[in-house]
Amino acid sequence: MTVPGSRLPPPPARNLPGYGEARRSAPREGGWALGLGRDRRRSLHPAFCIGHWAFCIVHFAFLSACASGPPSPASLDTSNDACARCRMAVSDRHFAAQIVAPGEEPIFFDDLGCLREHLAAASTRFPREAVVYVADHRTGEWVDARRAVFTRRPDLVTPMASGLMAHQDTSSVREDPAATGGVTVAAGEILAGRTVGGGR
Repeated sequence: MTVPGSRLPPPPARNLPGYGEARRSAPREGGWALGLGRDRRRSLHPAFCIGHWAFCIVHFAFLSACASGPPSPASLDTSNDACARCRMAVSDRHFAAQIVAPGEEPIFFDDLGCLREHLAAASTRFPREAVVYVADHRTGEWVDARRAVFTRRPDLVTPMASGLMAHQDTSSVREDPAATGGVTVAAGEILAGRTVGGGR
């Protein structure tokens, strides 16, 4: 520091007040110490910042997609939920089916025959993420229609007389007395050739 009009040389930096504390507190590399240095670490290239944030956004989107997965089956109220096809109450969950999609109200059916007719209708459209669930006739548990085993028994009493029932697997079919004498039906016939989960 030079005082105007003075011929005295400026004092060494180490003699300035607070020099020792500033020196001890300065980072090993970069930083400002009595105006003698510059912190190079604080200067990040804009391209690096953009790339970093882009990576974070893509990573977050990937994790969100993995966490969400396919929609789960909706809870069925046998007292109030009605079949979307015949408008009858879905009173027996053992013959029921449903279509669920993210952000959409579930669509219930009281009979697999109603589900088949609904999917076969040319006007029927549903989101690409939609999933069809059918109830295991023996347990009443919901099963992804893509993995279900379907059986038809003409003399089986069903809500709309289709004679159709579904099971989780062949073991469940064998354990269900109601399936005795039934004939296996291809899933494509029940789903009317639709690619479940693929939309239309």
